[in-house]
Amino acid sequence: MAKEPDFKMRPNFSGVLIKITWTHDWVGTTGQISNLLIKNLQEIQQLTHILNLENCNQT
Repeated sequence: MAKEPDFKMRPNFSGVLIKITWTHDWVGTTGQISNLLIKNLQEIQQLTHILNLENCNQT
């Protein structure tokens, strides 16, 4: 059995997307995978926005 690659060491967008795709490739339909990617991208954008606000407040 193939071992899932560890993307925890590189917390970047491509790593997150690859991990999501890898984890859910058994789902089998591109529609469901696309929905998962869109949902996770929206969450990433929200987190990035929050982090940016926190960084601005620290200055």
